[in-house]
Amino acid sequence: MAKGEIREWAPKKPEAPAAVTPQEAKPPAKPKEKPPEPEKLLVGKEVVVHFMDGTALAGTMASMHQYTFVLEHEGKKLLIYKHGVKLIEGLPA
Repeated sequence: MAKGEIREWAPKKPEAPAAVTPQEAKPPAKPKEKPPEPEKLLVGKEVVVHFMDGTALAGTMASMHQYTFVLEHEGKKLLIYKHGVKLIEGLPA
């Protein structure tokens, strides 16, 4: 380049990616399945619920919700808030 010559700079154009053959194409990703929540596995089973105050209650887990669950104890359905529970222990079958 001679002294005093001004050149205009232009960025290089990226090369086009090589064509992908059908053999190299990836199969569509499968949606990931969520693992079952551990609490939901107790529904319909005999459990012992230990409360924060030290008392315990045995019964059958009827249903499970986000903040509560229903325990069937002596023929009555009891709605129990999870924040008052220390431990839920499954009984052996």
